[in-house]
Amino acid sequence: MSAFSILRIYLIAFLLFAFSPAVSRAFNLVIDPGHGGSDKGTFRGSFVESEIVLKIAQKLKADLEERAPAINIFVTRDRQSFIPLKDRVQIAHEKNADLFLSLHANSSTSAQVSGMEYYFSAQKNAPVFLKSKNAETAQTQQAIVAAIQNDLIEFGKTKQSLDFSKKIQSVWTSSEFGQKQSRTSKIRRAPFYVIENTQMPSVLVEVGFISNQREAKKLVTEVYQNELAHALSEAVLTFAGDFKEKSDK
Repeated sequence: MSAFSILRIYLIAFLLFAFSPAVSRAFNLVIDPGHGGSDKGTFRGSFVESEIVLKIAQKLKADLEERAPAINIFVTRDRQSFIPLKDRVQIAHEKNADLFLSLHANSSTSAQVSGMEYYFSAQKNAPVFLKSKNAETAQTQQAIVAAIQNDLIEFGKTKQSLDFSKKIQSVWTSSEFGQKQSRTSKIRRAPFYVIENTQMPSVLVEVGFISNQREAKKLVTEVYQNELAHALSEAVLTFAGDFKEKSDK
């Protein structure tokens, strides 16, 4: 069987799976406050990334528990403890997460840079198969099949991660605090470990720049943290709603 035939079979199978009815179940969310413990992340004076994102994560969890008790919420850390990156990824897989949300605070060499940024996984290099004059071997065909399977899974994860990034951006730039950030709120791709190595839709959110004095002062206030948590909560609820709608079909 040629590589083209194999590709065609798996493409059909993927489309059938993507649009077939699924068993309705609870939505699982893993919130990942970046850094922690001995790893403070970026900091400037009393403004410390690991402390800021932990508070936002706790507020996000509380907001979702009040508004959507049916969502299962897990947090990779609930105190100032150090959690290795691979353990964060493992937690997401063990909890069978439908969405992985990693929270961070940014820094720049320019004190003028500000705003939220949303990252999803970078484009992975596709494997290259060189066809010889001889017929494809069974081993080559198996490698092609495995690559196609991985590509289909990666495509689904990437698309949903981008969709969730857009949801957060839309909610935040429509909020009272986020309206002024419409020009600086950007969606990017980057090979951050936790979003590259998780198998579910995964987004890393930089909630603001600690290197910007005005933004850093807002990031440590109760009001601003509540607003950030609420915006993230709105985006999660919309994403989870889309998930339930598809699973109920």
